[in-house]
Amino acid sequence: MLWKEIRGVLRGLRRNLRFTTLTVAILALGMGASISVFSIVNCVLLKPLPFPDAERIFTIWDAPPPQMNLGFAETPLHGREFQFIAANTRAFEHSAGFESDQFNLNDAIDAERVDGIRASGEFFKVLGIQPRTGRTFLAEEDRPGKDHEVVVSYNLWRRRFASDPALVGKTIRLNSESYTVIGVMPEGFTFPRGAEMPKSFQFPKQAELWVPLALPSEPRGPSELALIARSRPGISRAQAQTDLSLVNRTWVEQDPRWKGWSNFKLVPLRTQVEGDAKPRLLMVAGAVLFVLLITCGNVSNLLLTRSLGRIKDFAVRAALGARRLDLIRQLLTESLLLAMLGTSVGLLLSAVIVNVVKRLFSPYIPRLNDAHLDLSVVGFATGLAFLVGILFGVFPALRMSSSNLIDYLKSREQKYSGQGVKSFRSVLVAGQIALSLVLVIGAGLLVRSFVDLLKADPGFQSSHLMTMEITLPASKYSDPVAIAAVYQRILSGLPGVPGVQSAAVVKPLPMGGTQEETVFKINGRPPVRSEELPVASYTIVSPDYFKTANVQLRGRAFTDADDAASPPVVIISEAMAREFWPGEDPVGHLMGLPDPRWQNMTIVGVAGDVKKFALSDSPGPEMYVPYKQKPYPSMLTMSFVLRTRRAPVGLSNELQQAVKSVDPELPVANVQPMVELVSRSMSAQRLSASVLGAFSAVALILAVVGIYGMISYMVNERSHEIGVRIALGAQKLDVLRLVFSQATRLLGAGLTLGLVAALSLTRLLTSFVYGIKPTDPLTFTIAPVALLIAASLAIYVPAHRASGIDPMDALRNE
Repeated sequence: MLWKEIRGVLRGLRRNLRFTTLTVAILALGMGASISVFSIVNCVLLKPLPFPDAERIFTIWDAPPPQMNLGFAETPLHGREFQFIAANTRAFEHSAGFESDQFNLNDAIDAERVDGIRASGEFFKVLGIQPRTGRTFLAEEDRPGKDHEVVVSYNLWRRRFASDPALVGKTIRLNSESYTVIGVMPEGFTFPRGAEMPKSFQFPKQAELWVPLALPSEPRGPSELALIARSRPGISRAQAQTDLSLVNRTWVEQDPRWKGWSNFKLVPLRTQVEGDAKPRLLMVAGAVLFVLLITCGNVSNLLLTRSLGRIKDFAVRAALGARRLDLIRQLLTESLLLAMLGTSVGLLLSAVIVNVVKRLFSPYIPRLNDAHLDLSVVGFATGLAFLVGILFGVFPALRMSSSNLIDYLKSREQKYSGQGVKSFRSVLVAGQIALSLVLVIGAGLLVRSFVDLLKADPGFQSSHLMTMEITLPASKYSDPVAIAAVYQRILSGLPGVPGVQSAAVVKPLPMGGTQEETVFKINGRPPVRSEELPVASYTIVSPDYFKTANVQLRGRAFTDADDAASPPVVIISEAMAREFWPGEDPVGHLMGLPDPRWQNMTIVGVAGDVKKFALSDSPGPEMYVPYKQKPYPSMLTMSFVLRTRRAPVGLSNELQQAVKSVDPELPVANVQPMVELVSRSMSAQRLSASVLGAFSAVALILAVVGIYGMISYMVNERSHEIGVRIALGAQKLDVLRLVFSQATRLLGAGLTLGLVAALSLTRLLTSFVYGIKPTDPLTFTIAPVALLIAASLAIYVPAHRASGIDPMDALRNE
């Protein structure tokens, strides 16, 4: 019986291909967008992490003192803090510290810079991951002098070692030292990835090898560790945090110097991995829900229109004894089949959308690379198809199967014009207009914000600026003076590369995704407690940095004479000068680090503010120190900036040769134009603006289609009345006024509802916009006007057709 019903519905849909095609196309747009967003949200936010009992895995950070605004809520831990936590906590069965590092892979093939991780012995135990082949670190290998073992990623094993099945046990050269390969990790394992870590750390997009951390028994000097830990079975997050807080208190009591600076903070690994992506993805999910509701309203209107055109058929069937349930079943079967057809096309469309999003945004959204159309997505699509099919089909089915169908046959005019249907159609169209306006305003705010962001000044000139990175092996370059000397030799040769005007070194690189900070003191100011010391970004540069990057500078720049034998000097930023020397010239003043081992520095210049992470940043205090004055921290990995005479493309080989002329074993990494780094810093804003912009365009199209359909039906229904009016002398303008007057009431109601809703909902976008308020008057003016113009065009077409009705034809048809 059901199959017979389905075949009958399919025949009806084939007979009316225009209706079927339009409905399936509308559904494909709405369902394709919904399935795409679910696929991404499912992968990033819903799927369990690929680690056994992942809910027991936590990250541990230091939180900065409450009175300090560093721009982030998590800071690295010192090696001694990690060792104290590992030795004293009772809530965790395994804990590990790790940090990012770079390695020069030197073998028979050309040298290559590889991003890796230095991790303590229990790193893989915490994650619960076993290698594909071989093993991971033993406890005795996580010690200084015993740490020359390496675990490689699946990608590195395939790419660099041609999937050599005998690689385990062989020796490879890393940073000019021999390491024994002890394991190959399974495909897909690249923890940690940069997108999953706080922005106060610089982790690679994906790690390709792991070596032992090998902390000494009493770590000294700088260390910036991230910590992960696996709680014991049955220990809740609250219990683990309580235990960690007790350890923290004991730690500070034993060494009061850490008071205010050591605040152990426990974060579930899932929360850490989701990071900043979660609120943006939830915003996108909310937007796609609006699109889906508009889609349902549009299709429901189409089904009502189609059903009204078949009212005589339903009436005849009812007169011949068809039950109301039979008519409902037929109409719901039709709506469900349309939903399935639209979902099938939507699945194909979503596969394309997901691939495009992955290609554009995978480096910036955690786990996005793992998004694909799996069984869970297909199951969601199937369930959504049934829900949507019932949602947009139930009212037409109930209304058209009502008991007054027999009265329709008895009536003289044989017209069905139930007030309930008219009201429902009006509500649907007004709702579509309102939802569309909310999306258009939201998209307008994000697009305006993105445009303002493009105009923001990063503090340097990014055009014609090339960047690259070099890592020096510690086994060859251990002395700070020797390190500075090799960089100077490289810098002296780079202007000889065709097209290069000047070059400089810098650490960290602006827009590179990280920054160094340090506390400092100002000579002549009253002493303060350690936790109240001011903080500034700390950047190492060579003398030509400000000229090469075109950073504004007053005072003097560094010179080659500013070396280890000369008095220490420093250049500070305008933000630092404003905050700590308001109303006076800081040049000539003395400042320094709290550690008495460091000499005081004389301020010799004030540089323009430079944004460190993104164009939306508000630059804070920053200090620059010359690279020849044995700065803190290590300079083993440094970035280079090169000012070029032409567009900085095609220079990789020449730059590599210039570096090899100094040291043949030094590979050049991350050669890229600075404009790319600036562009990447806006990836989150670009994603939000482009996705919401696309959704608002779809919503606008669907709303216009809904208005057009509603007014077309109204014109057809009142064709007799309009014909009589024309016969009695009504002019074309009168007919247009008649149609527009009815449509304007509907449009006004939708726009009013949309504006009220937008004023409430756009406040949720406060953290996503830059340079404007979420109630920006210009956007709230342009968006309704744009929707009004589009709607007016949709109204004009049937209104114009109505004004050309032949009175005789209208009366004859009646």
